Amino acid sequence: MDTKSSDITYAFDGKLWHILLGTMIFLFIISPTLKGIGSFPSQIIDVVFWVSFGALALRCRENMLFRCFLVLMISCSLLTSLASGALAPSGCGTWMVVHRAFSLLTTFLVFATLLHQLFLVKHANSPTITCSICAYLALALTWTNALALELFFHPGSLMHLVGPDMAPFYFQGEDTLSELFYFSISTLTSVGYGDIVPANSWTRLFCSTEAIMGQFYVAVVIARVVSIYINDSRAAEKKEPAPCK
Repeated sequence: MDTKSSDITYAFDGKLWHILLGTMIFLFIISPTLKGIGSFPSQIIDVVFWVSFGALALRCRENMLFRCFLVLMISCSLLTSLASGALAPSGCGTWMVVHRAFSLLTTFLVFATLLHQLFLVKHANSPTITCSICAYLALALTWTNALALELFFHPGSLMHLVGPDMAPFYFQGEDTLSELFYFSISTLTSVGYGDIVPANSWTRLFCSTEAIMGQFYVAVVIARVVSIYINDSRAAEKKEPAPCK
């Protein structure tokens, strides 16, 4: 096996991927329950989340320049998150926009890194499948940050179903992100419950692009990884010695 293949195989060894995926899912589950109890718990969640999120990409790449750049982006995301949390009561939205912009770039960078690694891999195991799920969540978070910026600059670009009527959806800080992530996941998976809908042409374009990317990801990336995993399992079964009669 050549050096390149060894590096790719090494990236998906061990239980780290399962632990990181479990951490991400746990944070996604508990984040909506922390509304209105102060900014400190959400800042703690941000620290744990960004450290876990960065470890996903750092595990895949051994290039020191890339790792330094990713650490810089994660540090900027954390610092702007703390700044926006501290200045939110005073009505300062500048830091929140800067934080969303850094988060958008960082999540997209992590998604692109994981996607590149998944296309290079030639042998798959269960951590490889876990990595593909992490990349899918990273894609959903990338669109969540994009929608947050769109909603901040164009209030009412999303409409919220309230009873039989539609009400404008406004960006109200970090509390809005859990709803945007829910909307991003339902759009990415093409479920589309209809309780939140785009209200202008640009937001419709974003949502259409996200839905197309979600379908292509499942049809191409997930299918490729699962196919390699099945082929490896069959090849391993063929190599097993026949039982003695």
